[in-house]
Amino acid sequence: IGGLRDYAIVFVNGRRVGVLDRRKAEDSMVVPLPRGASRLDLLVENLGRINFGPYLLHNLKGIIGPVTLGDRELKGWKMYRLPFSHVDSVDRRLVAPGRERKGDAPMIRRGILRLDHPADTYLDMSHWGKGCVWVNGHHLGRYWHIGPQQTLYVPAEWLRAGDNEVVTLELLKPEQQRLYGIDHAILDELQ
Repeated sequence: IGGLRDYAIVFVNGRRVGVLDRRKAEDSMVVPLPRGASRLDLLVENLGRINFGPYLLHNLKGIIGPVTLGDRELKGWKMYRLPFSHVDSVDRRLVAPGRERKGDAPMIRRGILRLDHPADTYLDMSHWGKGCVWVNGHHLGRYWHIGPQQTLYVPAEWLRAGDNEVVTLELLKPEQQRLYGIDHAILDELQ
């Protein structure tokens, strides 16, 4: 990938075959292709913008150069954005490429957190991979197993007595199903 900004999960026929990470100067990988026609999907994530220095106004994100397979440039891409202004607007087929849900494709999970008395809390994301969390439609933020934080803060004002909807978009560990609330932040433990 010529100019990956910043992180990509690579899928062949809906199965994850690798990850490319700009922080580690990873922009290429060996892609195992089965016989016959194959579908290549790239889920690209912007890891944030810089807010200082000479590149402030020249901080492009996404794929900013050609994508090649062998010596051949791949053209005719279909690009989709995942519109996270409201998590319900995300087309599930875009998160799980290849139409059918595969075991290692990203997963959107929904759950209910029942509370008697809402209070400030933290969601323990230390066993999850990489993704985003919403509570009652409020985006709490992104998490990543590499840290630095392993928890996401949930203000009491965003919670209510009774049922509270929790939605996660998990990119790397779609098998993860358990989420715990705790009373303190985890700030000094890295995976």
